[in-house]
Amino acid sequence: MNVFKRLEELSNDGSFYLKAFDLSFQPFEVESDLSIFSALATELETEHAGYETLLLDVNWRSHLIACMCLIVSENKSHLEELKNRFKNGSMVSPQIAVAMARLHFREMMDFFPAI
Repeated sequence: MNVFKRLEELSNDGSFYLKAFDLSFQPFEVESDLSIFSALATELETEHAGYETLLLDVNWRSHLIACMCLIVSENKSHLEELKNRFKNGSMVSPQIAVAMARLHFREMMDFFPAI
């Protein structure tokens, strides 16, 4: 599945993935925006290696979409892939760290030691 094309089909917006950067969701849009990521998450969960493919991609946009979909779906099945992507680096490493902490808080206490 081409997640960029699919996200555009679901949202009618070719740059919808950038909504994940918008920390000031408009109250009247937030449910609608999250439901679009949730719909994509449902499709990714039925796709063979959907999240793995996104997190192995070199494109940071794929990492961002994976993180957002994992968070909205509360899918806790991809911790190792998230850790590996974080260790290997990404333009969206902060978002990956948030996804890991949000989904796997206790496990991340050792992964991210206090400074």
